[in-house]
Amino acid sequence: VLADDPSLLVKEKYVENIEQPIRVILDPHCRTPDNSKVLDGGSSTLVIVTDGHARELPNAEVITCGKEEIDLQRLMGILGDLNVNTLLVEGGGETIWQFVKVGLVDKFIVFISWRIIGGKDAPTPVDGVGFAGEEEFVNMILNRSTLTKEGIILEFDT
Repeated sequence: VLADDPSLLVKEKYVENIEQPIRVILDPHCRTPDNSKVLDGGSSTLVIVTDGHARELPNAEVITCGKEEIDLQRLMGILGDLNVNTLLVEGGGETIWQFVKVGLVDKFIVFISWRIIGGKDAPTPVDGVGFAGEEEFVNMILNRSTLTKEGIILEFDT
């Protein structure tokens, strides 16, 4: 949200009879600006924060879930109580790492572009501290690959 102000809505040109998903924003320090597109009222929006950071946001419900960092296991329970059974995590490498680390990844989809973006500051699919040893690695099974004009989409199950 801070990096590129996405709406996180399904675009009408891609889907017929759209039912917009619940937007879940992981924002430990509640830094989401009040004028962000995710707060436009276009869909139900939850902003998940840590202890001491809750504040009122327009068109959103703010939920405290964790002390120093967001407690993802607890969050899954909260979302389950709201009948959310599927979660698409679209985030940076640190966010993805948090979900991988606690075993909450069932499917991993990667798009490899026809463009090369390099350099030490280039984004990676999974950041974080990483695993201590090979016995902790997450093994995946490639289920599908789709070649497009812009690159390739790889779909894995864990």
